Amino acid sequence: MTDGGSENTNSKIESFINFVNGNITHKVAQRDVVFSNAMIEAFNKVLKHQFLIPEHPKSKKQLRILLSFAIETYNNHKPQLNLEGNTTNEMFLNNTINLISYQAAFKSHKKFRIEANKQYNCKSCL
Repeated sequence: MTDGGSENTNSKIESFINFVNGNITHKVAQRDVVFSNAMIEAFNKVLKHQFLIPEHPKSKKQLRILLSFAIETYNNHKPQLNLEGNTTNEMFLNNTINLISYQAAFKSHKKFRIEANKQYNCKSCL
């Protein structure tokens, strides 16, 4: 399943699907099926722009290592605002935090950091 973008619906894709003797059925989200693939597309965007493009893996081995790191980071260490500050695995395992309880602390700590940073002006940056 893909979205309807031109990179997914073109003659090369159709040729590939025909080449594998019909073992693949290409479905387009919101055209052939009623649901969307927006969630995986969002992950693909993060994967490309935060992990793959900056690192430019030069071999399959480097790519495998980078993908393993990216998936581990995304699932276990990268809180998502749309998941109320939880990681994907915290949501999946129902081991969630209550983001609202942390928000007051975030605001007070931000104020503390601003005041602390004002104490150490870097003259070379001016």
